[in-house]
Amino acid sequence: MDKLSERLDDLEARVAALEELCALMNEEITSMQTVISALEEGLYITDVREVGDEYVTFTLADGTSFQIPLEKPLDIIFDVEDMEEIVLTSFADLEIKYTIQSSAADISIEVITEGDIKATLNRTDELNGVITICADGLESVEGCKIVVLVGDELRVIMRSITFADLKVSVSDVNTISVPAEGATVNIYYMANQDCSVFDIFCPEWITVLETKAYTEHTITLQIAPNDGEPRSADLWIVSEYTMAFTYTVNQDADPEVQKTVEREALETIYSAYSGDTWAEEYRTGWNSDLPLDQWAGVELDESGYVSRLTLNLPEGASVSTMPDEIGDLHSLTELCIDGPTTLSANILGCRMLQVLDIYDLYGTIPAELTACTELTYINLTGSGANGSIPAEIGNLAKLQVLSINNTGISGSIPASLGNCTELRTLWLDNNALTGSIPAELAGCPLSSASRSLTTNSAGPYLSPYRTILLSGSIAGAILLR
Repeated sequence: MDKLSERLDDLEARVAALEELCALMNEEITSMQTVISALEEGLYITDVREVGDEYVTFTLADGTSFQIPLEKPLDIIFDVEDMEEIVLTSFADLEIKYTIQSSAADISIEVITEGDIKATLNRTDELNGVITICADGLESVEGCKIVVLVGDELRVIMRSITFADLKVSVSDVNTISVPAEGATVNIYYMANQDCSVFDIFCPEWITVLETKAYTEHTITLQIAPNDGEPRSADLWIVSEYTMAFTYTVNQDADPEVQKTVEREALETIYSAYSGDTWAEEYRTGWNSDLPLDQWAGVELDESGYVSRLTLNLPEGASVSTMPDEIGDLHSLTELCIDGPTTLSANILGCRMLQVLDIYDLYGTIPAELTACTELTYINLTGSGANGSIPAEIGNLAKLQVLSINNTGISGSIPASLGNCTELRTLWLDNNALTGSIPAELAGCPLSSASRSLTTNSAGPYLSPYRTILLSGSIAGAILLR
């Protein structure tokens, strides 16, 4: 009986499958009959044409035609290029215009924010409008986004826009010097937003030629010839929404004017350092009508500009303040002062400076010194020196010797020194430095270094040939090559 029941069940299943197959065949036969009837009556399509952006025309074999409205795909277009990373700052609201593409009569749009930003939707008509984004009071918008939902009678689409903080860094130093005859110069910077020169603060002798938007951005300037005294301008480089950075353009004077400026600068230096108290051999020719190369301690280059300046102050001299006019010696390559002096921030004007020797420094090391990117040798001593080693010292890519000894300089050794890939000699003896020796120094080709970094320095310097043990408050190691 069990086997008979199984066979009956199998036959019933086959009959059911056969009935389903017959039904499908009947449908196909009906469809074929409809097609045959349409062909016999000439009711088949022979041509399809799109009429404008709104209709499609179908033409039948008997010559009659009819139109069907063209259905547009639902979409929304924003007036931004990269929706993955739009720069947003807390300084100004961001407006994003949109246009909806749809043939539907009833369209809805909604904006949802993610993060602490705020979004306001303003529809100007059924298909167009503006989304205003506000990040007021936020320190960062990294990771914030908005989600835009658009729908009609049949469909809903979603688009997201992600925001990022403004990121700008100058690819080189942010000061450039231009000869008197003028030149075309480039400002190089890395940014995730195009920037331009704020024209309100751009003098007429500087013309912005073009801005190229690459990963490394470029602003090209045309500097007009200068037939007068040295001049300078601080340019504001701005993005669409906020100031990104400042850039200083210094231009030399006319050659003859520049030589007059340098003579006047030396006269000011003589007065600032009480030149009348110098030993006779060190003040010969000073403050006279003699050519500058006949002034003791002054040397000129082939063009007649001051290239070397050596000052020997008398023993027991009072501390002198370096005058800002030192920055007028644009061709100065070596500066040596034996005596108590401060360093002027205007030393950044000495753009060709290669050697700096100060034997009794007072005050701080100005960060502006690091704008003298031709420096290869720095030697600073003096118990009156204080402050710290500028973190920007890593800008001195050509630096080969750094010696800061017997000073009150404190703080840590800047890790940026590792950027000085030509650094071969590092002497930091008897200072008040603390912390660790930066691991970044391992990338410098050091061939000699201090036996002690402070009077209480610590940590071994490792050498392929010897190990020098130190003790005290500086910890770490330097590999000498």
